[in-house]
Amino acid sequence: MARALRVDPGDSVATLLDDVHRGETVQVGAFAVTASADIQRGHKIALQPIAAAAPVLKYGFPIGRATAAIAAGEHVHAHNLATGLAGTLAYRFDPAPAAPILPAAPATFDGYVRADGRVGTRNEIWILSTVGCVARTAERIAARAAALVGDTVDGVHAFTHPHGCSQLGNDLDGTRTIMASLACHPNAGGVLIVGLGCEEN
Repeated sequence: MARALRVDPGDSVATLLDDVHRGETVQVGAFAVTASADIQRGHKIALQPIAAAAPVLKYGFPIGRATAAIAAGEHVHAHNLATGLAGTLAYRFDPAPAAPILPAAPATFDGYVRADGRVGTRNEIWILSTVGCVARTAERIAARAAALVGDTVDGVHAFTHPHGCSQLGNDLDGTRTIMASLACHPNAGGVLIVGLGCEEN
């Protein structure tokens, strides 16, 4: 397992992944350096000699300058590393005034307001069958209505199903719930419900 990480091939230091004691050798790629002191995990160890005032490289970029000569295997930290930003810390921030943010116009869409206040995005005629026995009849009514008034609405559709007869309990309740939801849907401007009269639905 690697004991140190060299982020960039040009870095002159590596970051220790665990504690290293004085005299231990750390292998980092082609570098084998012997720690000159106990160094804690997360701290930097020099991979090569770094001259005084020379840049210390990490991530492929200078992170500061050596305040004294640093030997390979030496702990690199605040005691021998100083920022290279001295004299450039003062700055002035003068942002341009931001343009006022005007309230956005209310979002709208073309729709159809129903008597109960709900709004549909379509204006269609729906033919609903209460039982599977009248499915074909509902489809024929829808086809005839589409031929007669199809150009005045967004569409004429038959919603058929094979249920409505010999249903009990939750099964029947589910069919009724779906039928009621379709009959009250705001996209339907008109609804015709077709049944036989003998069904349970």
